[in-house]
Amino acid sequence: MGRYSDSIFTIILVSFSTFILYNETFLDYNFLCLLLLLVIEYLELIKHNDGKKLDLIIGILGGLAICTKHTIGTFICIYIVLSEFVLMKKGFFKETLKNAGIRVIGILIPSVIFLIYLLCTKSFMDFVNYAILGIRTFSNSIKYTELFTADSFWVRNLSRILPILFVVLIVFLIINRIVSSIRKKEQSTIMRNLTILTISSLPMLIALYPISDPTHFLVAVLPLIITMEYVVYLILKLIYDKIKFKLKDFILIVLIAFALLNMSRLIINEIWINAQNYLKNYNSNNVINHFDNIILPESKKERIDILRKFYEEKEQEGYKVIIVDAEACSNTIPLDVYNKNYDMFLKGNIGKDGEDGIINDINESHNTIYLLKNKKYSINWQSPTKVIDFIRNNLDYVGDYDMFEVFYKD
Repeated sequence: MGRYSDSIFTIILVSFSTFILYNETFLDYNFLCLLLLLVIEYLELIKHNDGKKLDLIIGILGGLAICTKHTIGTFICIYIVLSEFVLMKKGFFKETLKNAGIRVIGILIPSVIFLIYLLCTKSFMDFVNYAILGIRTFSNSIKYTELFTADSFWVRNLSRILPILFVVLIVFLIINRIVSSIRKKEQSTIMRNLTILTISSLPMLIALYPISDPTHFLVAVLPLIITMEYVVYLILKLIYDKIKFKLKDFILIVLIAFALLNMSRLIINEIWINAQNYLKNYNSNNVINHFDNIILPESKKERIDILRKFYEEKEQEGYKVIIVDAEACSNTIPLDVYNKNYDMFLKGNIGKDGEDGIINDINESHNTIYLLKNKKYSINWQSPTKVIDFIRNNLDYVGDYDMFEVFYKD
């Protein structure tokens, strides 16, 4: 049984991470960056444990992270290059420098391909405008301390505990490294693994800035949670090996069975709910354009139909129609309408000139109708309210249409 205890402890601890992230996992670029980092972390552990040369693959994954989200990706790439020197063995500087160089080459492969794509599609300047210079217009923020009062029990407590444990762990590793150097001994495999896990926890923490909400928090600290789980695993294994109790194997089997059953319950329940919802609501004869196989509320379908009639009517009269709202694209995509800055109307998404640039565009527009959500409806907290206020205060109010206020610029 002893040789199976490692896997059992691992499954029990991983089920803890699964439970915490169950309701806070989404299909977005932060989670893709997290996936790439976790694969890199795994390859780092394999490389140093088994001596496999995986530096090029690690570099390519880092480059893909830059292509996914350049801010987090940049920090991941800094980590994968510098980690070689942090983990460098005495007398191996040239080899370490060579490995770091191979990683840089790996980073450049997808990055250069992406750059060529931008140049070929003539979208390089737009990329710089929106993805780099536009960052300074992102003025939204949620303070880390607000996590202390979050609804989630795990977020409230982990946000307090993890920073303390992380600092303690770093201090411990630094002291261990110093002692190892004084005694002229190489670090043990366990300490090396712990070092890799710890420094791998750093890049994703940038996701906490400037919005420290529960979702950003959990995606940012998952590598750190895994590191702490490794520490717990080492402690549990030590205790397990010391215990002289006949039923310890049985208790361990019961725990693993409980963990597996709990994870299976969560997965099956989610699949069942989604399948029932799909079968109940999907109607192939009532599919919205470009939204095939996506379940939409009837109210959303009705709104799209209402807006389609409005767009067609106003376009025949020679007007251009623009929805000024964070959810605009959910209405305009089915209508095959593209209004660039307005389709995902959020601070930080509207280019280097920010709200002033949008206001200038509105001033220069002619025969254009702007639709704002009626004041009785809430808007996204990241909406550029300066632009919305400008439209209300300076354009001609025509009236209401469905849930929108209609303004006209001649």
